[in-house]
Amino acid sequence: MNAKEIMSRSFERVLKGYKAEEVDEFLREVSLDFSRVQKENEDLELENNSLKQICNNQESIIGKIPKFLLNIFLRKDKTLLSEGKNIWKGYFHLT
Repeated sequence: MNAKEIMSRSFERVLKGYKAEEVDEFLREVSLDFSRVQKENEDLELENNSLKQICNNQESIIGKIPKFLLNIFLRKDKTLLSEGKNIWKGYFHLT
């Protein structure tokens, strides 16, 4: 169901029914709220997917840290330690 379906819904008029104007106004309000909630839900799904990807990237980086540190300690080239920042960026493909 979407907001357009809510607004386009018609009802049979009966003698002891509700006032059509009140029903129409209520349906307009429901339709607007429904649209707002749908948009908010879509935005939250996009944000959630983005955060999931960030978490996955962080887990990938964290998993590489022990290997990275081991490589530094096993290397004989001491200049490697002084250039740690550049190595870190290169090792993890950071910008």
